[in-house]
Amino acid sequence: MAQEDATAILDMAVHEGVTFFDTGRNYGSSERQMGDLRRRHGGESLTIATKAGLIGNQTRDFTRPFLEKSVEDSLAQIGGREIDVFQVNKPTLEQWRTFGIADTLARLKGKGRVRHTGLIVGELAVGYEAVRSRAVDCIQVLYNLLYHETDELIASAHQAGIAVIVRSPLNSGLLSGRYTTKTTFDANDARSTFFTGEEFNSRLESLRRIQEDLGVSSDALLGFAIRFILSRPDVSTVIPAASTPHQLMAYVQAAKAIHQMADLSHDERRCMRAVVETHLLLSSSQIQNI
Repeated sequence: MAQEDATAILDMAVHEGVTFFDTGRNYGSSERQMGDLRRRHGGESLTIATKAGLIGNQTRDFTRPFLEKSVEDSLAQIGGREIDVFQVNKPTLEQWRTFGIADTLARLKGKGRVRHTGLIVGELAVGYEAVRSRAVDCIQVLYNLLYHETDELIASAHQAGIAVIVRSPLNSGLLSGRYTTKTTFDANDARSTFFTGEEFNSRLESLRRIQEDLGVSSDALLGFAIRFILSRPDVSTVIPAASTPHQLMAYVQAAKAIHQMADLSHDERRCMRAVVETHLLLSSSQIQNI
């Protein structure tokens, strides 16, 4: 995406009332763009979350020196005296314990370089340990209409007073209502590696059956998927990716229409989960972690 297009979408987002932005050290010039956005909209109360730990090629570093340097590097791009939300990106349980990540996060917060600390959950066990120890202020989890493995973790975090950020609300676009068996992706698009062939067609057919059982048309699917998440009182915010103004406005409209869908009770969510799992049962190894 051209930088001017990204700038226009970000400015539109602020104009439409978006106040939470998620970025990271591995997202190209994204952190610098977030700093520019804050400077352009100094009167707005914007929260910028970033993350560290992933180096590249799925290798990760959670040592204290690396995380401390990451904070300083992010601050140099975003600006300000402290990072609003600093998240460690999917450590394993062994890494969480071996590198004393909880202690490092507390140290960064104590030094005034980080306002809030967070964990991006890969292994569920790490999420539960962080929640039990109250080592972070927020967790970021994969959760959507088709993926429910983090359902109980979300509830546990909320009960512990820990905020919950939901990523991949549309299951890499599958819940946008736009995909068909003829949909293809460019070779440089990660979806080309897992949304293809018979498995992709089978997943589309499962989704069609789920929609029939829930009474949701393809035109209404995106809005329903966003409201499904935001109707949970234990979810703090959701971070869909928008690469066009049209996508952004679809998300904004869905969020503004949240009053049309009352908070879902535990029993209602359980029934919807049962409907989904009748046709499609996804584990964390079968869904793209965005």
